[in-house]
Amino acid sequence: MINYKIQNIGIESVALLSEVATHAYTDHYLHLWKNNDADWYINKCFTIEVLTAELNDPNNVFYIVFDNEKPLGFFKIVLNNPQMPHSVRSDKDDINEENALYLERVYFIKEAVGKGLGEIAFNFALDIARRLNKKIIWLTAMDSSMKPIAAYKRMGFEICGTKQLDFEQIKDEMRGMVIMKKTV
Repeated sequence: MINYKIQNIGIESVALLSEVATHAYTDHYLHLWKNNDADWYINKCFTIEVLTAELNDPNNVFYIVFDNEKPLGFFKIVLNNPQMPHSVRSDKDDINEENALYLERVYFIKEAVGKGLGEIAFNFALDIARRLNKKIIWLTAMDSSMKPIAAYKRMGFEICGTKQLDFEQIKDEMRGMVIMKKTV
């Protein structure tokens, strides 16, 4: 049984965040990259320097999920996202960047998958969204990630759009993503 704890991460824990993020990402996403080489993406997203810059932005909030003292994964919440896709926005519902919370990353190490931690992270984010009076939570997922997409749907997310990644290093057949949202 997992004795989980969710901890907000600050600059003082950036090295741990970098380690957990890299471990969780490489456990699941090497297949997306030509020659299974995700170094370019890891250097773009998970180095201490990159994560320090993200942590210094008050719009970004990171959490690590622990089992006792062992880090199992992390998630990032962007409180207001100026790049929210138009497919998530709605004039009739008055949805905009200020009242939508973006769950940018939810990554767990391989041994933690299937233990309900993703749902715990989503519920945690949903509680934050409610406290901040957000109207929706939105996220993106690789369109080839059938199990996570099914899990998001079980939690009440719906597909509201698609997009293509333009990273030169990613395999052509792995560029597709879905945009999903859930009303708070």
